[in-house]
Amino acid sequence: MEQDFLHRLQNMQTAFSENPQDEGLRGALQDYFDDLRMHAAQPQIGMLTREALSLLRRFRNAQPPHPGEPTATVDLTALCEDLAFACDLLCDIQNKRIYCTDAQTVFAVCRPRAVLWTALNLLTNAVQYAKGRYIFIGTSQTEQYVQLAVSCAGDFPIRAFQRGSARTGGGLWYAAETAKLHGGQLLLSRTNTQNTVLAVFPRRTCTQPCATETDFTDWLADSLSPVYTAFCEICTPRL
Repeated sequence: MEQDFLHRLQNMQTAFSENPQDEGLRGALQDYFDDLRMHAAQPQIGMLTREALSLLRRFRNAQPPHPGEPTATVDLTALCEDLAFACDLLCDIQNKRIYCTDAQTVFAVCRPRAVLWTALNLLTNAVQYAKGRYIFIGTSQTEQYVQLAVSCAGDFPIRAFQRGSARTGGGLWYAAETAKLHGGQLLLSRTNTQNTVLAVFPRRTCTQPCATETDFTDWLADSLSPVYTAFCEICTPRL
């Protein structure tokens, strides 16, 4: 049974390597996870789950944010607060802590799915590579722009940031593409002790319907949620 799952996973990994935009891969992954749930008691299922989630994460990053996704009015502050709480619970194994720094409520007209995945990419990048223990996520706004920022201690060279933003299929690339799709850009702010990556969007009048808010407990209860998928290389969920 385990060999069958391993063989299926290897086939999907090969298919992804040959064509990261393979339309059939998402359905194959869903079927794979459905079958894994039925055999959760098997000893190697946890390892297979992590490897499959890692493939799903790479697959999601390889698909640029879709311009056809409807825009909505998103409470970015609430999103950051929920992400900080949910992701902080997953970071103990790395001895990291995530805090939300928002002091005011910020709304943005954007594509909710793309912005959520962008925020998760910035957080996982910080958790994996930050030298310090503390990571901060927050939002701010001016008359012209809305910003979503993730900060952490350490040294993030400009060239490394530029390479990451330009490498198709990476987390920073996806974040940069999301910012570009919204008419903005992905920026890096550096000091002697801290790096901040900012997804900057033009501020628009909030005339779109409000996005349906997802309770953070759903992210933690669903082992295939965006949070677990993004953090699959940091923690291994149970199916």
